Order: sequence, then C-alpha cells, then structure tokens
Amino acid sequence: MNRVKYLGLKNLGMGITLSLTAAFALTTPAFSDAKVLDLEKIVSVEKLLSDAKTFRNGYFELHPAPYHNVSAEKLAAAFDHIEASIQEPMTVLEAWRLFSTVNPVMGDAHAGIIIPKRSTIIKERLKNGERVFPLSVYFNNSNRLYVKLDNQANSGLSKDTEILAINGRKTDDLVSEMLLHMRGDNVTHQRVLLERWFTTEYWALFGSSAQFKIAYADGNEVKEKTLPGQDTLPKLSSEKSFEDFFEYKILDNNIGYVRVDTFSKAHQAAFLAMTEKAFTEFKEKTVQNLIIDIRENGGGSNNLWQKGILPYIADKPYRHVSSYKYRVTEKNADPGEVVGEILSGVYNEMAQPDLDNPLFFNGETYLFIGNMTYSSSIHFAITAQDYELATLVGQPSGGRAGTTGNITDIILDGTGLDAFAPVILFSRPKGDANSSPVQPDILINHHPDNPEKDIQELLQQIGK
Repeated sequence: MNRVKYLGLKNLGMGITLSLTAAFALTTPAFSDAKVLDLEKIVSVEKLLSDAKTFRNGYFELHPAPYHNVSAEKLAAAFDHIEASIQEPMTVLEAWRLFSTVNPVMGDAHAGIIIPKRSTIIKERLKNGERVFPLSVYFNNSNRLYVKLDNQANSGLSKDTEILAINGRKTDDLVSEMLLHMRGDNVTHQRVLLERWFTTEYWALFGSSAQFKIAYADGNEVKEKTLPGQDTLPKLSSEKSFEDFFEYKILDNNIGYVRVDTFSKAHQAAFLAMTEKAFTEFKEKTVQNLIIDIRENGGGSNNLWQKGILPYIADKPYRHVSSYKYRVTEKNADPGEVVGEILSGVYNEMAQPDLDNPLFFNGETYLFIGNMTYSSSIHFAITAQDYELATLVGQPSGGRAGTTGNITDIILDGTGLDAFAPVILFSRPKGDANSSPVQPDILINHHPDNPEKDIQELLQQIGK
C-alpha cells in the first residue's frame, strides 16, 4: 500500500477522502450497514463494562494524538466516571446517555459515540404516537435559547422570541446539560452542532412529549404557551435535493455567489457540472467579485473543492496540508510497520494552478466561513488563506485549523452503539496556528435568525 495514497495525500490535487456525510453525519462516519437498535433492550453490567473498556481502549489505539485538545487527567477522569457509574443493567439508550458524557471532553468532532440511525428510530416512534419538540432554535454564548423557525407548529411565537423554559425546566440549564453530551472541537463548535440537532438531541436525552409547555419572554413579561409535539422531523440530508445544498447566482452590483453547504462525494458529478456552468456565466457577465459561501459546510470530500472550485480561482501553487501524524492500524499498515505505532510525515508537493483554464476567474474572491465550517471545508479555507487564493470573511470556524480525519469504527458488541475515532492529524499548509479556529480576514457579524443579513453586510464591505 502506498502510504500517502491511503492518507489521501498522493497527488495533492486528488484530495483527502474522509468518511463523512451531511446533516447529522456531518462529522460522523456513514454507518450504512448499522442495525436499527432496540433502545429499550437491557444490557448487563458485564457487557456495559466491556463496551466501556472497548470504547476507551479503541480511542487510544486509533487516535494519533489523543491529548491534542484535552489533558490526560481530564480524559481519564471522563472514562473513569463512565465505568464507575455502571452499577446495574441499563437500556441501550441509558448507556448512550452515560457513554456520551465523554464526547465533549475529547474535544474532537471526529471522535465520540452516537446512536446509529437515530433519526430512523425516532421516525418509527413518531408513527407510533411519540412526539418531538416542534421549534428550531438557536442560542447565545450564555446558552439563552431563541426561536429560529416555527416549523409549521403554529406556535404564534415570532423569530427571536426568547424561550425561558420547556416543560418546567429553565432553558439555559437544558442547553448546558445537553452540551455535556455533544461532540465538537470546542464549546463553540458543540453549540452550533447542538442548534442543528436540538430536536433529536432533546428526544434522546429527555424523551418524547405529547405537549411542550413553553415559558417565553414577551417584552418585560413572562408568558406561557402549550404547544403540541410534532410528528415529523426536519428534513434529513438523504431527503434533500441537490438544490438544498448548492446554488449559484449573480447578486446586485454584478457580484457572483456560490453556496456550497456540503462537500459530500455523493454530489460530486452534479457539483462539478454546476461550478462549470456558474463560472461560464460569471465569465460571460464579466463578474469581478465572487462570494463562495461555506458557512454551513460541515465537510465531506476534498475532491469537490479541489476539482470544482480551485481550477477556477487558484493563481499559484498550493497544498492543503504541510505535515501529518497517523496511527498505524491493520487497515493502513505498510510492510514493516507495526500496528499501533504513531508515524509522521511532511508533504512538500504542490498542486499547480490551471492558469490556462478559459473560465479562470481573475477578480476578487471572498470565501465566507462560519462556526459550522468544518473538516474538508476547513481544508479548503486554510488552503485559500495560506496561499492568498481568496479573502476569508465571516466568523471563525467552529473546528480547529489543524483537523483530524480518516474516521475508524470502534465495535461495541454489547450495546450496538457506534463509537469512532480518527487515525490522522493534519497541520495546515503554513504549519502554524493548528490549535486555533480558522480566523477570517474580515469579520462579518452573524445573524443566526437570518443568514441573509450576513451576506448584506458582506456586500456593503465589498462596495466600500
């Protein structure tokens, strides 16, 4: 096996392929063959302890830098807490609630434990009469919770209404508790992921409810309202069309705009066709300023941006990684390598720009990033920034600039839960600031209730 080929580094233009899909699986392996679990199945103490130890050992056997974002003491304490808390049999769901307390401690969205096919399970339960929380929400840094979308719940609550309590529990306490189970590189990343998964995460932690009693702020008053639970889930990524993830258009003042909400390889052919069409139109209309919007892009395959965007905007040689550290496993071992050892390497080969591309864009490119920007979209952002291929605008990325990848399963036979960890850690092209989020060159205010306002603010910046 060619080492750099497995790690996705052979011929830098081909990219790193991570096992990522969209929506809930934005930073999770796609367990297409995972069984639909019986979450009420009772698991014995012996099997629970076995799974807890397998999860713990598997993480350290796979991750090439298990303490890159957490102290050894804190991580050991989190795993110790799980094992010490297993005193009697539990259901599979109860086991997940316990095991997932290590998720935020790891500080790596590519590592953790989930309920496989959770949305499928919830949908089946909705058919049998269970109900879920009906509103889409967002919250601030103090964990105060606000209405984002009504989801046709006919709640009468307008956008930005602050919800103070749900079923008698203060929402800041609810959000704080939910964050204790969330994966993510840091608290900011965990919070933005929880916003998007609030309905299913609430169900997994607190169960279903026929009705939800809401206390909310109305000016200086506190009012209450009872909402019926919802019998549907927000649209899953597998249910979305290509147009839900991608679009291009020409905005006012002849500014080009391309929205890319995923780099899922499933959309590669259609994406390459769309970008060719987009840059053809940009050339015909003599567009001089271009916005590429990856604020909602949680990752996928680097192939999409390396084949579908950089050939049109890269004007100098580039690479998307400078060095890497990886764990040797049975799957990736070359002859003579020892399974379990940690090796590292430096990548110096540069991909060359396609300056003869008849659709090459010679204007100013602005790459719009945000808290949700992660994984392969971070690779895109740091490549563009480190080689000045675009001006980064927006908010800092949720995840670190030095990302992990190549997620590998940890098999838990007792519970059937899905645990996983990465086997590689990358350094950004220029090799520094790996532990920090990707910082935009131009900071643009974020309006979680109305992302279009972010674009309008950027347009004002471009117009100056």
